[in-house]
Amino acid sequence: MNEHEQYALPASQLLKWVHDARERTLELVSDLTHEQLTVPMMEVVNPFRWELGHVAFFYDVFLLRALDSGALLLKGAENLYDSFKVDHDDRWGLPLPSREETLAYLQRVLERVARRLESRDPDGKESYLHSLSILHEDMHGEAFTYMRQTLEYPQPRPGSRRPARRARRDRAMNGNGKTAIDAGTFDYIVAGAGSAGCCVAARLSENGRYRIPNDNPFVSVPGARKEIWAHGFRNPHRLNWAVDPANPANNRLIANSVGLHTWETVYIVHKGENHGYGEREGTELLKPDNTTGPLPADDRIPVRIGAEPTGRMVVPIYPVIQYGHDPKGGDAIGSGFVYNGKAIPSLRGKYLFTDLTTGRIWYADYKDMLAADDGKPGTLATIREVRVRWADKVYDDMFPVVETTYQARGGKSPKLPPRPDFVKGARSDVRFAIDADGELYLYSKGDGMIRKVVGATGFTGGSTAQD
Repeated sequence: MNEHEQYALPASQLLKWVHDARERTLELVSDLTHEQLTVPMMEVVNPFRWELGHVAFFYDVFLLRALDSGALLLKGAENLYDSFKVDHDDRWGLPLPSREETLAYLQRVLERVARRLESRDPDGKESYLHSLSILHEDMHGEAFTYMRQTLEYPQPRPGSRRPARRARRDRAMNGNGKTAIDAGTFDYIVAGAGSAGCCVAARLSENGRYRIPNDNPFVSVPGARKEIWAHGFRNPHRLNWAVDPANPANNRLIANSVGLHTWETVYIVHKGENHGYGEREGTELLKPDNTTGPLPADDRIPVRIGAEPTGRMVVPIYPVIQYGHDPKGGDAIGSGFVYNGKAIPSLRGKYLFTDLTTGRIWYADYKDMLAADDGKPGTLATIREVRVRWADKVYDDMFPVVETTYQARGGKSPKLPPRPDFVKGARSDVRFAIDADGELYLYSKGDGMIRKVVGATGFTGGSTAQD
């Protein structure tokens, strides 16, 4: 069996998935007016038409042209939608096709992909490229969701049948349906920023009906959103479950929350509890001017419904891991997972996570995280840096790996696009992911790569991981 055969999938399954991903994409933009599609230049968003064209371009280049060696389905698309060539701020000045022309490009690409799948079952390499393109569209569905949230657009209304099918697809592709994120369709989803970002628990039943679990902690609280499961986070943008393989009922929900100016944090989420923001950042007091300081002697914060205090005071839940916005830390925490795979025994029971911009990787022993979840702000799990072995060299983090590959793949500047406000002056955008077997991958938007973690050594102190 060659190296790609493990990815072989039936054409019928891939065809359902690609249509499902496209339905989701269109649902996230179809209700937007022309004025809403025209967005101001901001660091955390792209023009909506650019995002849509980029989704089509990815299929066009990395799937259709890679397999068929034909011309792109939109002339000049590489000068508009290639994220390696077109820097973020330049995307607002491009002569982008109209909404109708962009949607037509998406449709042409979809029809060509569908014809390929209808003609034959793909081999392992083709299946891999199809899956990669579908997951890329899903990733940009996440971008459309947070763009709408950032711009304060109303929540879209997904179709009544598609989301249940989507949840089943997430379980098939990712092996973890419990944290599938979809716009309005989820088991657990996050809503960040404001003064009290939340983890929300709700689900779509198999009959397509939206349902809030009866045991949600705020179901009976007047004025509260009944979906809320836990609150007091700034931006808990990555959730994952730490599950004991020997006893699946023994599990914890872990939230990685991007900080404001001072601390990046990892929480073991407590149902119904307030995790501090915006009265706390990390293990410190958050002041009205957004600086931090020592905790007060009376370490309680007001319980609020909306902006109004209820008169009740609680001690917040504190993080079990934190690192600072400084040269030894980073700018924004990425995803993390407790490793329970079989390929790398030395990683079992370790929680590995990244910093998005610097590409740094750390790990903590999960048992230390559980011990740190003791209600005391001064108790934190020890984190240790992980070095990376790539192309027979060892690096302190993923940043130089991403930058080298960015250049090799046609990046137009000698370095990653600059961001002088970041620790390393640019953003490598590195995150962890896991597959259905619990094995780890590192994916990096800075160079558009997915790398499998294939080995590890030295996991008692300083460590080295390979991709």
